[in-house]
Amino acid sequence: MWITRYRRPHPLAWRIVALALIAAATVTASGSGEDGGANPDRGAFVVAGYLPEWRYEGADWDATCAHVTHLILFSMEVTEDAKLTASDRFPHAHLDAIKAASMKHHCELVISIGGNKRTGGFPTVAKDKALTRKLARTLLFFVKQHGLHGVDFNWEYPNGKEEWRGLHRMLKITRRVFDRHRDETGERLTVSTTYYPDGRQEKILADFGAAEHVDMAHAMAYDFGPGGHSTMELAENVIANMERLGLNKSIATLGLPFYGRSKWQSGWRTYEDLASEHPSLGTNGGGDEDPSGEYSFNGLDTIAEKVRLAKTAGLRGVMIWELGQDFHPGDGRSLLGAIAREVWPEGRTKRLVRDEL
Repeated sequence: MWITRYRRPHPLAWRIVALALIAAATVTASGSGEDGGANPDRGAFVVAGYLPEWRYEGADWDATCAHVTHLILFSMEVTEDAKLTASDRFPHAHLDAIKAASMKHHCELVISIGGNKRTGGFPTVAKDKALTRKLARTLLFFVKQHGLHGVDFNWEYPNGKEEWRGLHRMLKITRRVFDRHRDETGERLTVSTTYYPDGRQEKILADFGAAEHVDMAHAMAYDFGPGGHSTMELAENVIANMERLGLNKSIATLGLPFYGRSKWQSGWRTYEDLASEHPSLGTNGGGDEDPSGEYSFNGLDTIAEKVRLAKTAGLRGVMIWELGQDFHPGDGRSLLGAIAREVWPEGRTKRLVRDEL
């Protein structure tokens, strides 16, 4: 895991200093808020990366924020009475370093609510308008209190029409509460959600007008089978389903896995572990399978090709699960580094400095 093995400074550090000085001079004018400062270009291509709580210790926050536009902190939960719980999964001890890196690199910080086996409170809250309003206000308070930039709803998954209507209500009310904050302060907070691109959930999101309420809808385009769990063919089909079913591509991101999954059993391994064990896998032309043929993953070439596909298709961007499964982004084997080279061929720092000027 690169997060615990590397602590070297980013190679563009001297340029970052110039950016930080420029950003500091423009924060007030940008309306980003006292604790904000990320203020990314909302029309730009998104690189959103999840980082779960078991990766926080020893993380290189500067390198992380330098290579993503949105860092999604995974995850807290909601109780059946609309309170936030699992606060021990929030990186309180690292927050100053995270916020400094966020401001330096114009990276939004988003708290994720839910996730696999962490969504038990959603059904009860979602079917009650009063509880939904309470949750939205609680989320706004939490985001403001900790200097974050938004919230990610990761409900896996609503079951039946009532729960899907409840998710719609939850996103709509949260957007409304966040927009009132924007009207008062000038700061627009992010709302995102996730979905499983099975040809059904896209239509549900499209039918209730998700684009009116969320900035991003993250397509979890992995863990399919049999065969490779996240192939190029799957990525193309995911985008085709968006178009066929009317999901607005301007909010959609294409999910990219930083892990391999066994084609024979339920096991999985991180990309870093696979490429460390078999060095040829961490090179261009290294392929998408380990030598045994058991583990299917996305190598450097496939990751780059998927980013190009997302850009050509007009998607909002790409999403990563999860950043701690990769090498350090300064390592030539890094998938995150490959994404950054496709999205910012001139270097992200150079683009940001030019935009500020």
